[in-house]
Amino acid sequence: MVIYDYRCEECAEIFEQGFKSRDDYRKTIAVTCPICGTGLTHKIVSAPAISIWWKDSLSSEDSGRLRPSFRPAVSNRALRR
Repeated sequence: MVIYDYRCEECAEIFEQGFKSRDDYRKTIAVTCPICGTGLTHKIVSAPAISIWWKDSLSSEDSGRLRPSFRPAVSNRALRR
């Protein structure tokens, strides 16, 4: 999925438009504004989306060792004895 930011020249709305692929984007003739419906839009420069993945000691495969042991609930009456 490719997402671009657009600005409408008519109403100045800034919005995102998603495309299945870059080829679909290239085939698109005009992007319509979702607010006013005009086709007078242009792509604007936006910050890229960056995903960072890492593995640490709290990853899912180690989570079993970090869980507290199971203890059944103790009622208040049992605690008073």
